[in-house]
Amino acid sequence: MFKLVGISTSPVKDSNTHLFLSEAVKPHLNRPDAEITLIEAGRLKIEDCLHCNHCMFKQTPERICSIDDDMKQIYEAVIPADGIILATPVYFCRLSGHMARVIDRLRAVHYGKAVPGGMKNKVGAGLSLAWYRHGGLETTLLTMHLAFLVMEMIVAAPGSFGGSGLASPGGEGAFDPKDKHQILKDEFGLSMARKTVDRVFELMAMVRAAQR
Repeated sequence: MFKLVGISTSPVKDSNTHLFLSEAVKPHLNRPDAEITLIEAGRLKIEDCLHCNHCMFKQTPERICSIDDDMKQIYEAVIPADGIILATPVYFCRLSGHMARVIDRLRAVHYGKAVPGGMKNKVGAGLSLAWYRHGGLETTLLTMHLAFLVMEMIVAAPGSFGGSGLASPGGEGAFDPKDKHQILKDEFGLSMARKTVDRVFELMAMVRAAQR
């Protein structure tokens, strides 16, 4: 059974970002060999990493991090996962602060005393969603890819830089108050997001075969 965790970090209720993630994994939801968990981390209470080094010296399986907040929910899903998809809105040509906090706090999994190297060889993929066409989609993906590499993960990309989408028609910035889910009209973006997830499953299968 492959365990895949998708984490979105838009603070907006019923967001385009979480919808983008949901649409990306949809073709795989009925797989008998997969367990897919989606988490709206942007709606959770997650504090900044304190760099107190509790995780490196005092960590236990029961207390992964010294901070008592909703990151516990993410740790519980990520530690046993084979693959992780991070989906973030683009803020000022970079990932959101919500996603930055999640990534920073994953330090406790990779460098933790109780789960050393806990992120190593997991497959990681990024999805980014921007309002404007040149708003920083690739910059955002690159930031997440670099985090994956530092944690010794395997980066999944669909033959291009990654899965990215536009939340306004053509990325031109037009707003329609009657249709707040414009991502559903970005057929190319949705296609690349789905191909990204396809690649995640391909790589998870390769890692599983290599570990046998």
